[in-house]
Amino acid sequence: MKKNRLGLLFLSSTAIAIPMLAVSCNIVLPYSIENVKLLNSSQKEEIKNKFKFELTSKAKNMNKEEWMSYWMKLKNDRKKNNPFYLDGIIRGNIDPKFKEYFNVSYHKLDGFGSSHKYRFKLNITNSGRPVIEYNVLCVDLNNKQEFSQDVIVPLQDSQW
Repeated sequence: MKKNRLGLLFLSSTAIAIPMLAVSCNIVLPYSIENVKLLNSSQKEEIKNKFKFELTSKAKNMNKEEWMSYWMKLKNDRKKNNPFYLDGIIRGNIDPKFKEYFNVSYHKLDGFGSSHKYRFKLNITNSGRPVIEYNVLCVDLNNKQEFSQDVIVPLQDSQW
C-alpha cells in the first residue's frame, strides 16, 4: 500500500512539474524565419537565363534514336529519375554517358542571402522532345518551392 502511494505521489508530481518546466523554456532559434528573404524577380530571371540545356556536338551528329533511347531509359527509371540521383547525373559524377549527349549548365544558386537548391526531373514534351523540369527550393524555409521552369532541348526541325 505504501509503495502504491509513493508511486502515485511520484506520478502526480511529475505531471505537475513537466508543464512548469516546459513553460519556463525559452527556445531561441539561430536565425529568424522572418529574416529569410525569398528570391526577387530579377534573381529568378538570372537563374532562368543561366540554365542551358542542349545537345553535345557528338549527339547532334548522330542518329537521334540513340540519344533519345538513352533519355527515355533515364526518364523511365524510377531510381535515376529522382531529384537526388539526377543532380549527380547532370553534373556528370554518376553517369558520364549523360555528358556525352547533353550539355547542361545552370546558376549555382549562391549569393542570394539564403540557401537554395534545385530539384530536377527528366521528362518529355507532347511532341517528344527532351525536357528538364527544375524547381528552385529555399532550404531555409524547409524546402519551400520558389519557382519552377521547364527547359526543352533546342532542336532544329532538321534534327527532329
